[in-house]
Amino acid sequence: QFIAVLILPVAVVIALFSYEVILLWTQNPMTAEKTHMIVSVMICGTALNGLMNPPYALQLAFGWTKLSVIKNIIAVVILVPLIFFLTMHYGAIGASYAWLILNMGYVIFEIPVMHSKILQKEMWRWYWNDVGVPILAGLSLAGLGRLLLSGTASQSMMVFHLVVISALTLGITAVFLPTIRSILYHQFLRIKLSSS
Repeated sequence: QFIAVLILPVAVVIALFSYEVILLWTQNPMTAEKTHMIVSVMICGTALNGLMNPPYALQLAFGWTKLSVIKNIIAVVILVPLIFFLTMHYGAIGASYAWLILNMGYVIFEIPVMHSKILQKEMWRWYWNDVGVPILAGLSLAGLGRLLLSGTASQSMMVFHLVVISALTLGITAVFLPTIRSILYHQFLRIKLSSS
């Protein structure tokens, strides 16, 4: 859940506001227009990849390195022709979809295989509590922010809007995660008791 709260709010905001982020960074509307969809797809794939770090660490702690080796061999065999095919037919955006598909495959196929052997009753808790809830919470708030952002906003307003949406998305994601919510609550009580 800690990894989710670090990764998902950033990924959701960048995915939904990729045009604005690229525009603010490059100051070039043409560059932003041509690349923002690639950034959105790549950040989604990277977020899924980041979420797979705790399961991978669990496999290593368990001494089960074979799963990772097999997974990576399968990934290489599938990914190389997939990148070639998607790039030939769809260009750069197609290549970025290959990265997203690869990491979706990890989440969809590797997690059930892992949980068939390790922490057998925890799979759906991971999918829902640790991944699903924070994604839905972050998407709801950042999606509302996306609807409210005017396309004609000035750069300073755009920066302000992105900072506010990012902070709120981080906050709502943290509040919706049980472990993080409990930590925040106990920290709040500690501060309250020390100040009284």
